[in-house]
Amino acid sequence: VVGGALLLQAAGWLWGRWQGRRMAGAAALLLVVVVWPMGAARAQDCAQMDAAGYYGLAVELAQAGVLDDALAAIDCAILHDNGFTAAYEVRVNLNARLMRWEAVIDDYNRLILLHDAVADYYIGRGNAYAALAVDNPLYSAQAMADFEQAIVLDGQAPAPYIGLGNLMAAHERYNDAVVYYEAALARNGEDVLALRNAAIAYANMGDYETAEARLLTALSFAPQDTAIQDLLAELEEIRNAPPPPPQQTVIVQQQSALPTERPNLAAVNAALWLLAGGVLLALLWRRLKALRVYGGRR
Repeated sequence: VVGGALLLQAAGWLWGRWQGRRMAGAAALLLVVVVWPMGAARAQDCAQMDAAGYYGLAVELAQAGVLDDALAAIDCAILHDNGFTAAYEVRVNLNARLMRWEAVIDDYNRLILLHDAVADYYIGRGNAYAALAVDNPLYSAQAMADFEQAIVLDGQAPAPYIGLGNLMAAHERYNDAVVYYEAALARNGEDVLALRNAAIAYANMGDYETAEARLLTALSFAPQDTAIQDLLAELEEIRNAPPPPPQQTVIVQQQSALPTERPNLAAVNAALWLLAGGVLLALLWRRLKALRVYGGRR
């Protein structure tokens, strides 16, 4: 690529001089001067070994945990041979360890272009899409499509069913998740990851007995797995937790606007009679006064 760019720029410079366009020719020459050292330095960086040599170096560095240098070495291997399948696989694993999911997807795209009938490549790309779907749910559809394509290519592999189960569990669709996990276990009953993830889904559904059974089965295949031991301890703690106290229902009686106690009817009647008697006496008194006044005038 660098060599082709240099040839094009040199041709542009010669064409510019021949046409008398000195400015265009000068610009092309300047770009040649800038690009040449970069291409030369890049070629010199990867010129010490061939593709196989850089591939072996990258594997050794990856095993030692020197991931950045391993990536640089595997980049040189791919630069020497851009169809080097094993080199792409190593770079995929390195980028996955560094959680560079976009780079993982790019390399799986290249691998699928080279070999479009390998189920593992679709499973790997699906897992990368699923990792991105944690922050962007739109990637879930692409992850699901890759897992389903992997099932088409290899219906006996448990990994794509586990991937589909993980997608369902991420959306809290635990009933659907256990269906996929059980499908994975039907293909490989000793798959520890399927057993563990199924146990978590069952526990979230409240089926603690099945969850414990799956964890115990997983522990029998991986007795040193501390994650399974921690899940068993957590499950035991949940099952032995005391039940919450029953909620006491407090009934608040609404107060009516009317009085709740019946009044003393006898006292009320006596008061009414006294009031009526007083009114009657007042009327009689006014009548007597009126009679006296009129009688005196006569």
